[in-house]
Amino acid sequence: MAAPPSPSGFFDLRNTFQERRDLLDQKRYELARARQALAEVVRLFPEQSDERTRAAAALQGAAGAELGARTAESEAKVALANAIQTWLEDDATSLPLEPDADLGRLGRTDVPVLLLPLRLETRFDVPQRTLRVRIYPDEIWSNLHERALLPEERAAGDA
Repeated sequence: MAAPPSPSGFFDLRNTFQERRDLLDQKRYELARARQALAEVVRLFPEQSDERTRAAAALQGAAGAELGARTAESEAKVALANAIQTWLEDDATSLPLEPDADLGRLGRTDVPVLLLPLRLETRFDVPQRTLRVRIYPDEIWSNLHERALLPEERAAGDA
C-alpha cells in the first residue's frame, strides 16, 4: 500500500487547481465582455470599420486566452486526481484499495494520522435483523483552555 505523500503536496496541487479555476473564471468573464463589446460595435459601426476589426481581434484573443486557461485548469485537475488515485492504489496490484485497506496505515508510525469526530446514529431493523448505522462528520473541536487567569477573571475572583 502506497504511503500518502506529504500533505503539502496535496495542498499545493489543490491550490494550483483553485488558482487555475479562478483564472478560467476571469478569462470567461473577459470573453463575455469581448462578445458584448463586439455586439455593441456591430450595432454602431459599419461593416468594414476599424472598430469592428479591433473588436473581432479582441474577441479572438479573449477566446484564445479562455481556451488556454481551460486547458491549464484541466491539467491541474488531472494532476490532483492522479495524486489522489496514486495514494489510494495498492502497490502490489495498482488497483484501488479496498475500503478497509486504509486501516492498515494506522499501525504505521512514519505516517501522520488524523482522526476526526463523528456522530453515529444507529437503528436496529428487527424484521430484517440488521443494524443500520448512519455516520455524520461532526464539528472539529479543540481545547484552547488557558490555565493562567485573565486580569478580569482574577479581579472577579478577588471580589
